Amino acid sequence: MRNLKRALSMALASVMVLGLTVIGAGAASYEDFTDKDEIVHKDAVSMVTELGVLAGLPDGSFGGSQNIDRASFARLVCVVLNGGKEPVLGNLTTTFTDTQGNWAEKYISFCVDRGIIAGRGNNTFGPSDNVTGSEAAKMLLVALGYNTAYEGIGGATWEVTTNSLANMAGLYEGLETINPSEPLSRDNAAQMIYNVLNADVVSYSFSFNADGSTTAVQNKSEKTMLEDKFGVVIVEGIALANEFADIENGGDALKAGKTTIKVTNYNDGQNNYGNKESTRNETFNVSSGKDVLGRSVVLYVKPSATASTSADKGTVVGSVLVSSTNTVVENSGRDNLYTVADDNKLSLVDDKTLISQNYGKAAANNALLQKGAADATRGEIRTLIDNDNDTKVDYVLFETYALGKVTKYSTADDGSITINGTSSLAYDDKADVVGFDDVAKNDYVLYAQIGGKLYVQKAESVTGELTAYKADGAKSTLTVDGTKYDASGLSFYSDGNKLVSAQGYNNLDKDATFYLDTKGNIIAVDGTAASSNYAFLISAATVGGVDKTTEVKVALDDGTTGVYTLDEDNSDVSASDKKILCTYTVSDDEIALKKVTGVSAEQNNAAIEVKKGNATVKGITGAYADANTVFFYVAPKETYNASSDTIATHLDVDSVESYVGKDNVAGIDTTTDFIYYTKDGDIKAVVIVTDSVGTSSNYIYLYQKMGRNSDGFLYNAIVDGEIKTDVVVTTNADLGLYPYSTTTKGFYKVGTAIDTKGNVARLDGNSVIVGGTEYKLTDSTVIANIDGGDTALDAVINEGDYIVFKANSDKELEAVFVTLPYDASKTEITVNTEAATTANVTVEISGDVITISGTDKASTTGTELKGILKTADSKAVVKVAENANGSSEITSSNVVSGNYVVVTYTDNGNTLVDVYTIKVAD
Repeated sequence: MRNLKRALSMALASVMVLGLTVIGAGAASYEDFTDKDEIVHKDAVSMVTELGVLAGLPDGSFGGSQNIDRASFARLVCVVLNGGKEPVLGNLTTTFTDTQGNWAEKYISFCVDRGIIAGRGNNTFGPSDNVTGSEAAKMLLVALGYNTAYEGIGGATWEVTTNSLANMAGLYEGLETINPSEPLSRDNAAQMIYNVLNADVVSYSFSFNADGSTTAVQNKSEKTMLEDKFGVVIVEGIALANEFADIENGGDALKAGKTTIKVTNYNDGQNNYGNKESTRNETFNVSSGKDVLGRSVVLYVKPSATASTSADKGTVVGSVLVSSTNTVVENSGRDNLYTVADDNKLSLVDDKTLISQNYGKAAANNALLQKGAADATRGEIRTLIDNDNDTKVDYVLFETYALGKVTKYSTADDGSITINGTSSLAYDDKADVVGFDDVAKNDYVLYAQIGGKLYVQKAESVTGELTAYKADGAKSTLTVDGTKYDASGLSFYSDGNKLVSAQGYNNLDKDATFYLDTKGNIIAVDGTAASSNYAFLISAATVGGVDKTTEVKVALDDGTTGVYTLDEDNSDVSASDKKILCTYTVSDDEIALKKVTGVSAEQNNAAIEVKKGNATVKGITGAYADANTVFFYVAPKETYNASSDTIATHLDVDSVESYVGKDNVAGIDTTTDFIYYTKDGDIKAVVIVTDSVGTSSNYIYLYQKMGRNSDGFLYNAIVDGEIKTDVVVTTNADLGLYPYSTTTKGFYKVGTAIDTKGNVARLDGNSVIVGGTEYKLTDSTVIANIDGGDTALDAVINEGDYIVFKANSDKELEAVFVTLPYDASKTEITVNTEAATTANVTVEISGDVITISGTDKASTTGTELKGILKTADSKAVVKVAENANGSSEITSSNVVSGNYVVVTYTDNGNTLVDVYTIKVAD
């Protein structure tokens, strides 16, 4: 039988805490151990965890360096003797003084009764003491069947005899460096258990002598403890097919839960499986994946009691374990197979090394194995497998993805998808598409057909600036925002020439989208979006004497404006050109400029609206802005009249602001002059004459006036939900809420004040009732409390608050400014509907006494007032009028108790507001 130490693997293994719970199939795997790289006896740990004998720790680690106490090891021996299952022991008790009531008392009692373990000799057991290597070996020897008395592993010399017998029985194999008198670690315990499970079970035959004595003869059975106690046989072989693919026959993969292996240990450790002379292939009921195909594997199988040679009826314990005899090398570079194998001390053998393309049928392809074979395709994954540790590669498994585009996608009925790639692929059942739910129509995807299914995943991409490149065909490299990438050689769908090959791509200093293959190489570039750098030529002039040159002043799409010497050899502009769109390339202090052909006619005194994030630009039809559209906002130096002036003739440029991408542009909504260039339905560049930017969606609340400087008036303000201090406003505006635009210098121009305001009559969840209209709060609503220098964001609103607000067309509140929080302690205004006289009154507000005459306008709920009438005598009559002359009295029919009135007044130049409750007298 092959050495099982090299037949077991670092495979899936179920783990829990040793000494607490027996683990079961399907629990966490060996690969999930957080400290698996620190495990020394990897094969042993794989085996004992797979069989449910030894488990991991609660923190997800195996904890190989930790020791095991004597109580836990006693329980572990019981589990081994019971075939990996928790034994049923009832309420066994011990006589040791330190184990009575101990959690492991029943396990200790069982082991003592079987002679597996003994106490310390002073009527104690030491359950919490670390078990030593010798103690563990003695327990396992007795569990294996060795007799304590006949073998002399009891009494005063037990340790010497135990170690001698343990060596002969193979229990210390792989543990040659341990000191058995010292505590046994979990890692070493796994190796010792592994050894005992693969040792033959021992029994004795006895003969009686004439003198009455007995002679015992040791007999070793034909069964290992693994077979005897667990009822399983070890099946070794090569994995050929499963639910991922079939490299033996090609075509469709097997059904889920099936794995075919070519059995290699028939009559060499087991006689149940692989017993047909015509084929050693057997299909077992166990799931496995891509990572076992072509590799040497191990299965633990319980044969059927009624059909012991039927793989289909056998029960696989645990999962398919990949043997440690495999040498596996993965490569996706350009070296051919011969070089890759040689670099890893492996060799390729004609007619023996089999090639599988995308996990199809493996077959000989000797041309690929030769030293002089062509370079490989970068990005194509090749897995070289030596599955029997002879340094000869048995399989090379190719995995090749291409870049395509999802052109049709539907979740209706069974689901369907069509991908345009090197050819068009259509699948009408999502059950045959792995990754169906992770993609959508128009996605660029990586795809491959494997095992009769379509594997698809959204292609990862990097958007950034190409800062360096090496154009060398298949050896090309690209550096994007400082990160260097190799160019992939895999196939891709050009999408109407929108995507170009990464090999040789060289458009420097321009943002582009770079699509990656599965190994992180750049497979294709969105070349149309990054095809040109745009500049606005402001002016040009000839300078110098004999050696004349042309100097140009240009605004570039990188946000800079500068003067350059024109590279006349590579340009088609002259000193007479100005105010035109160009493409450019900068080298040192020279610039090459090419006129953009196909630019629109100048749009004179025309409306144009640009909204940040929007693809649609009002004023430009038939094309849309995208992430690479360049916007030039040109501010005139002198007054510019769009109705009579033109860009080419009259525009004297003061400054230029440039923006790249619809998500980065500042909004603008104006009537002016502009030109633009479109191609293939995309807006490439726009030049707009304007001295300000912004749209009605922008707002500013001026809450504190701070003074002025040479640029304008200084305010503290809330701008689009952010508090800003000392902002410059171009006009002397009252405090309040305004829409705004910004000049190219960053100053604010405010429009007509936003006058939506009133008392909050009702607040219910996200519903806010103001002036009889319902508005909605959203997660993005900005709420601020306006209180001069103490103004703050993240405020709350309450019923009765007086607010100024901005809402969209759907009546969703974008911003709410509480200018006067409701104060329940304010004096009530009592209206007596039965009284007939009127009196002028004095209203005391915030310490200031304000006299209000009878001609002041008064009103009811939610209406702004210049004043309000009130009597000093509670029995006198109050008359609140709807108009200036006080002719409309308030009656019980037009006022309701509990509603509000608002008093607006001026104090030291500041407009103040107070809110009062109306009470209707009985």
